[in-house]
Amino acid sequence: MKTVLFAAGGAGACVVALAAAAATVRRASVSARRSTRRRIDVASLVRTAPPLRRRAEARADRAVPGALESAARALRSGAHLSAALADAMPVSPPLLRNEWRRMVATAEDRGVRAAVAQWRERRPSQAVVLTAAALIVADTLGGPQARALDRVAATLRARAVLDAEVAALAAQSKASALVIAAAPLFFAVVAGSLEPAYVGFLLGTPPGLLMLVAGLTLQGVGLAWMSRITASVR
Repeated sequence: MKTVLFAAGGAGACVVALAAAAATVRRASVSARRSTRRRIDVASLVRTAPPLRRRAEARADRAVPGALESAARALRSGAHLSAALADAMPVSPPLLRNEWRRMVATAEDRGVRAAVAQWRERRPSQAVVLTAAALIVADTLGGPQARALDRVAATLRARAVLDAEVAALAAQSKASALVIAAAPLFFAVVAGSLEPAYVGFLLGTPPGLLMLVAGLTLQGVGLAWMSRITASVR
């Protein structure tokens, strides 16, 4: 009898242990799903960043060469790199001013390399990454620091000019795509007003409806394809 009770008690303990393990696994899976959902929500927010934020970042990147040239002038006057960065505090745009102020404050406490690395991690744009590399090399190796900053500024200005030309060409291509897409519709309206029989054929007969649907479908596919081509250069 004792053996039976002992076996029953052991089986009951196993059942309780299995139930507890299942509950733990269930709670872990629920928390994992919730954390995954939170990560997905954050990723979606990053992907759907407002256009104003992107424009502010673009304005900040365009102002980086001016700040680097100011720092280079301070270096030529005999200032240390951290002091030159403080003297080159940009007035505008606000985003770059705030980032530069945070970088200078961090450089006073932890050094230029740590401050620049944090700036690069916060906003890894092309201008910030190139500027960070130049400042880290200047702080580590020394040498002609002012010349290095001037060269980086010239590179960023040339890249900004190239980006502006690409954007202008993309805008022209987009306008051409819209004109090409609207031309058949305009021609259809003009032809229908001049010859109402065309409209009756397109809307009142099966072959006309088939041709109308096929034309609109091809028109939509062509517009989507041209929009994708022009959007790929951004």
